[in-house]
Amino acid sequence: MRRAWVSLAMAAVCAGVFAATPVKTPITPAVSKPVVFAPIVVVGQRATPAIWELRKGNKTLWILGTLYPVPKGVDWDPKPIEQRVAVSQVVLGPMGLSVGEDIGFLRGLFLLPALRRSRFNPDGQTLHEVLPPPLYARWSQARARWLGEDKDVERFRPIYAAFELDNAAIDKAGLAPPRRKSIVEQAAKRFGIPMVDVRLKVEVDAPRQALREFNASKLDDTRCLEETLDRVDNDLVHMRERAEAWAAGDVERLRTLPFREQWETCLAALGSTDVAREHGVSNVPQQMEARWLAEARKAMASHDRVFATLPVRLLLRNDGVLGALRADGYVVVAEP
Repeated sequence: MRRAWVSLAMAAVCAGVFAATPVKTPITPAVSKPVVFAPIVVVGQRATPAIWELRKGNKTLWILGTLYPVPKGVDWDPKPIEQRVAVSQVVLGPMGLSVGEDIGFLRGLFLLPALRRSRFNPDGQTLHEVLPPPLYARWSQARARWLGEDKDVERFRPIYAAFELDNAAIDKAGLAPPRRKSIVEQAAKRFGIPMVDVRLKVEVDAPRQALREFNASKLDDTRCLEETLDRVDNDLVHMRERAEAWAAGDVERLRTLPFREQWETCLAALGSTDVAREHGVSNVPQQMEARWLAEARKAMASHDRVFATLPVRLLLRNDGVLGALRADGYVVVAEP
C-alpha cells in the first residue's frame, strides 16, 4: 500500500483549489458484523492465466493477461510463462507509471516525511469535513465494516482513504495484489532475457518543492472514493469470480463478467490540474497505453520473439491495444 501512495503522491505534482465545505454533524457508524468469505478454489490447483499469441510474418508477440486483485496465496504453474520467456529475445515490463525514479536512496530518506504527509488532507481537515454528507455516511459504514478502529484514515485524503478501504476489503474477500516480483521477471532473470521498462515516465526536477505544493493543495478526488465504495459494496463477489476465472485461464468466463474499476477515475483526479499537466500528468491511462504500444512496436521492429504483459481487461476489448496491433498487421493466432 505504501508503495502505491508514494508513487501517486509523486505523480500528483499538482493541485486544484476548491471551496471549503460547510461544517457537518459527525456520523456514528453502525456496528457491522464481521465479513467472512469462503476460500477461493483454483481449478486445477495451480494458476495458469491465459496468454495471447500474435503473429506477423516470422514475428511472434506473446501477451500474458494480468489481473488485480488475484486469489490470495495462489500457487502458479510457471511452465507456460517460462517456456515462452526462455525463447524470447526481450521481455516488456508491466504497464505503469514511474515518477521521479532517479531520486536515489539517501535523497528519498530526506523526502520520506513529506511523502508521509502527502496522505493527509491539508490544514488538518478530516473526511467528515471534506466529503458531502451522504458520501461521508457511506464511508463511515464502510470504514466500520472493513477498517475497524483505524482513526488515522479519517485524516486521509479521499484518494488514500480509497486505497486503504480497497486493500482491506479485498484482503477479507480472500484476494490480494499481485506479488511484487512477478514470475515473468523471475523467468527473464533466470534465462538472461533483457527486460524493457514500458512505464510512463514523469520527470520531477524538484521533488521536494513538488511535494510541498502537493501537501498544501486539495484534489478533486471525491469521485475516486465514491467509486471505490461502489466497487466494495457491489463488486466483491464479481472480483472473486474474475480471480477464479483468471487463475484457471477461463477467458470465456471472464468475458461474461463485468469489470468495475475505479483507478482510472483516481488517476484522473491526480492529473486534472494545471500544475499536473505541466509535468505531463494528464490522461494518464491513455498515456500509459500509448507508451506500452510504442515500446511494443519498437521491440517487434528489432526482434522476432517478444514476451509482454497487459491487464486482461485490455485484452478482452476489440479496440485499444489489440485493435492497434491488428491494424499493424498482427493476427491473433492463439486467443484463449
